[in-house]
Amino acid sequence: MAKDPRGNIFERKEKKYVIDDVTRSILMARIADKMVEDEYGVSKITSIYCDTADRYLINRSIEKPVYKEKLRVRFYGELKGDSRVFIEIKKKFKGVVYKRRLAVSAKAADLFLSGMDYVQVCNAHPLPNAKHAEESLSWQSLQIAREIKAFMDHYEKRYGPLVPSILVECERLAYKPASSDVQSDLRITFDKSIVCTDLLGSDGTRLPFAQSVALLEREESVMEIKAIGSYPMWLAKALSDERIYPQSFSKCGRGYERIYARQKAASAAPATQKIQTRQSASNASNDLAYATLFAKHARKEAANA
Repeated sequence: MAKDPRGNIFERKEKKYVIDDVTRSILMARIADKMVEDEYGVSKITSIYCDTADRYLINRSIEKPVYKEKLRVRFYGELKGDSRVFIEIKKKFKGVVYKRRLAVSAKAADLFLSGMDYVQVCNAHPLPNAKHAEESLSWQSLQIAREIKAFMDHYEKRYGPLVPSILVECERLAYKPASSDVQSDLRITFDKSIVCTDLLGSDGTRLPFAQSVALLEREESVMEIKAIGSYPMWLAKALSDERIYPQSFSKCGRGYERIYARQKAASAAPATQKIQTRQSASNASNDLAYATLFAKHARKEAANA
């Protein structure tokens, strides 16, 4: 199984490559008859990763275990109350990625992740598109909602509630098969301008102002190739000829490591220069609007620095 018709369940291999713009142009020119840009063009993607106050999930992920999992909220473009957002459980076992997700309105997602009943919040804050609203209450979506609830309960009982922890923004250009002759499950994406924003302080409290880090140089992008099985020969040959090799690259993990390094350096500074935090983690609800405003403030801080 690779992907269900509604696009809510995925099972595939995902490999990442950090490449520069020149290499990217050469590669895509070589496979231009096989892959074409999808209908969305360049799109802005925002992902909010939820974690415990002591960052249990991200620290485990950085250790590169055989099995790892994460919970995130993802949306495309600018966020509004009735925007369609995706609540996703993403698991990785022995190199294979399994993803199950819900598509609901931003308000419904906010309330569901704060502990309210899934059906109730979907009925109270439905998606404006009737078909999407109906799909959010399908039997499949209800099953995934139960799994997400069980995921949150599991970690809350052992490590504390899951709250917005890391926010990642990027610009994505995606490619799809040019014709039916190309294996249909193949996808290639390029993520540029990746910025990671910390939503919690090192002691688990919400930060009063943003701390953001850029993860790539201006001319770099993260290429991700997604497929069920082996790459087609034409793609494998192009990668080999151009000496493009896969490497581990977790946006959330790498961003957290850089933020943590900066926090560690700051902790050595005089107390008057240390970041003062507000609000306990118990008050840091899964507020999507807060997280996106937080990120905008981060960009403003960076521009004025």
